[in-house]
Amino acid sequence: MGADIDKDPGAAEHRYRVIAPCGELNAATTAVLRFDLNGWGSREGAQRLVVDLSAVTFMDASVLRILCTAHGRADREGGWLRLVYTVPRIGTLLAATRLDVRFPCHATVADALAGRTCPAPRRVRMPDPAPGERQPIPRQRNPGA
Repeated sequence: MGADIDKDPGAAEHRYRVIAPCGELNAATTAVLRFDLNGWGSREGAQRLVVDLSAVTFMDASVLRILCTAHGRADREGGWLRLVYTVPRIGTLLAATRLDVRFPCHATVADALAGRTCPAPRRVRMPDPAPGERQPIPRQRNPGA
Protein backbone atom coordinates (compact mmCIF):
# COMPACT_ATOMS: atom_id res chain seq x y z
CA MET A 1 0.00 0.00 0.00
CA GLY A 2 1.50 3.34 -1.01
CA ALA A 3 1.20 6.81 0.39
CA ASP A 4 -0.84 9.43 -1.43
CA ILE A 5 -0.16 13.11 -0.88
CA ASP A 6 -2.85 15.77 -0.78
CA LYS A 7 -1.86 19.43 -0.82
CA ASP A 8 -3.85 22.47 0.24
CA PRO A 9 -3.90 24.55 -2.96
CA GLY A 10 -5.54 27.61 -1.40
CA ALA A 11 -2.80 28.15 1.16
CA ALA A 12 -0.27 29.91 -1.11
CA GLU A 13 -1.67 33.38 -0.48
CA HIS A 14 -1.45 32.76 3.27
CA ARG A 15 2.22 31.72 3.06
CA TYR A 16 1.73 28.22 4.42
CA ARG A 17 1.32 24.81 2.91
CA VAL A 18 -0.50 21.72 4.10
CA ILE A 19 0.65 18.28 3.01
CA ALA A 20 -1.57 15.35 3.96
CA PRO A 21 -0.10 11.91 3.24
CA CYS A 22 -2.34 8.90 3.69
CA GLY A 23 -1.87 5.18 3.91
CA GLU A 24 1.42 3.62 4.96
CA LEU A 25 4.60 5.66 5.33
CA ASN A 26 7.71 3.51 5.38
CA ALA A 27 11.02 3.24 3.56
CA ALA A 28 9.32 1.87 0.45
CA THR A 29 6.62 4.57 0.21
CA THR A 30 8.27 7.81 1.34
CA ALA A 31 9.65 8.92 -2.04
CA VAL A 32 6.59 11.07 -2.75
CA LEU A 33 6.73 12.67 0.70
CA ARG A 34 10.47 13.31 0.36
CA PHE A 35 9.99 14.86 -3.08
CA ASP A 36 7.14 17.04 -1.80
CA LEU A 37 9.07 18.25 1.23
CA ASN A 38 12.24 18.88 -0.80
CA GLY A 39 10.24 20.96 -3.27
CA TRP A 40 8.74 23.08 -0.53
CA GLY A 41 10.35 26.21 0.80
CA SER A 42 11.18 29.81 0.13
CA ARG A 43 11.05 29.29 -3.66
CA GLU A 44 7.29 29.10 -3.29
CA GLY A 45 7.15 31.85 -0.69
CA ALA A 46 5.73 29.46 1.91
CA GLN A 47 8.03 28.95 4.88
CA ARG A 48 5.39 27.41 7.12
CA LEU A 49 4.42 23.81 6.56
CA VAL A 50 1.82 21.58 8.20
CA VAL A 51 2.12 17.83 7.64
CA ASP A 52 -1.26 16.32 8.47
CA LEU A 53 -0.72 12.68 9.45
CA SER A 54 -4.38 12.06 10.35
CA ALA A 55 -4.91 9.63 7.47
CA VAL A 56 -1.64 7.75 7.94
CA THR A 57 -2.33 4.15 8.91
CA PHE A 58 1.30 3.17 9.56
CA MET A 59 4.53 5.12 9.95
CA ASP A 60 7.99 3.81 10.70
CA ALA A 61 11.21 5.54 11.71
CA SER A 62 12.37 6.01 8.10
CA VAL A 63 9.96 8.95 7.83
CA LEU A 64 11.54 10.74 10.78
CA ARG A 65 14.72 11.65 8.90
CA ILE A 66 12.68 13.24 6.12
CA LEU A 67 10.64 15.23 8.63
CA CYS A 68 13.74 16.30 10.59
CA THR A 69 15.49 17.48 7.42
CA ALA A 70 12.45 19.53 6.36
CA HIS A 71 12.08 20.90 9.91
CA GLY A 72 15.71 22.03 9.97
CA ARG A 73 15.40 23.75 6.59
CA ALA A 74 12.20 25.52 7.64
CA ASP A 75 13.87 26.67 10.85
CA ARG A 76 16.91 28.03 8.95
CA GLU A 77 14.59 29.96 6.63
CA GLY A 78 12.68 31.51 9.54
CA GLY A 79 9.64 29.28 9.20
CA TRP A 80 8.36 26.13 10.87
CA LEU A 81 7.08 22.62 10.24
CA ARG A 82 4.27 21.30 12.41
CA LEU A 83 2.68 17.86 12.56
CA VAL A 84 -0.97 16.97 12.98
CA TYR A 85 -1.44 13.52 14.49
CA THR A 86 -4.01 11.90 16.72
CA VAL A 87 -3.11 8.22 16.63
CA PRO A 88 -1.13 6.78 19.55
CA ARG A 89 1.21 4.89 17.22
CA ILE A 90 2.74 8.13 15.91
CA GLY A 91 2.91 9.74 19.35
CA THR A 92 4.67 6.66 20.71
CA LEU A 93 7.18 6.63 17.83
CA LEU A 94 8.01 10.31 18.34
CA ALA A 95 8.34 9.85 22.11
CA ALA A 96 10.54 6.76 21.75
CA THR A 97 12.93 8.69 19.49
CA ARG A 98 12.68 11.82 21.66
CA LEU A 99 11.35 13.82 18.74
CA ASP A 100 8.11 14.66 20.52
CA VAL A 101 9.78 17.88 21.70
CA ARG A 102 10.66 18.91 18.14
CA PHE A 103 7.26 17.80 16.85
CA PRO A 104 4.60 18.52 19.48
CA CYS A 105 1.11 17.24 18.79
CA HIS A 106 -1.48 19.36 17.01
CA ALA A 107 -4.99 17.90 16.83
CA THR A 108 -6.08 19.70 13.64
CA VAL A 109 -4.60 21.75 10.82
CA ALA A 110 -6.25 24.85 12.31
CA ASP A 111 -4.56 24.12 15.66
CA ALA A 112 -1.20 23.68 13.93
CA LEU A 113 -1.56 26.98 12.08
CA ALA A 114 -2.47 28.72 15.34
CA GLY A 115 0.34 27.00 17.25
CA ARG A 116 -2.08 25.28 19.68
CA THR A 117 -0.62 22.00 20.89
CA CYS A 118 -2.39 19.12 22.59
CA PRO A 119 -1.21 16.19 24.70
CA ALA A 120 0.41 13.63 22.43
CA PRO A 121 -1.54 10.40 22.10
CA ARG A 122 0.50 7.44 23.27
CA ARG A 123 -0.12 3.77 23.70
CA VAL A 124 -1.15 2.90 27.20
CA ARG A 125 1.31 0.53 28.82
CA MET A 126 -0.37 -2.27 30.65
CA PRO A 127 0.68 -2.51 34.29
CA ASP A 128 2.87 -5.42 35.30
CA PRO A 129 1.00 -8.22 37.08
CA ALA A 130 1.43 -8.57 40.82
CA PRO A 131 4.52 -10.63 41.79
CA GLY A 132 2.43 -13.67 42.71
CA GLU A 133 0.59 -13.60 39.40
CA ARG A 134 3.64 -13.87 37.17
CA GLN A 135 4.14 -17.10 35.40
CA PRO A 136 7.66 -18.02 34.35
CA ILE A 137 8.33 -18.42 30.68
CA PRO A 138 9.27 -22.02 30.04
CA ARG A 139 12.81 -22.47 28.83
CA GLN A 140 13.31 -24.25 25.59
CA ARG A 141 15.89 -26.95 25.55
CA ASN A 142 18.68 -26.63 23.09
CA PRO A 143 18.35 -29.73 20.90
CA GLY A 144 22.08 -29.71 20.15
CA ALA A 145 23.12 -29.87 23.84
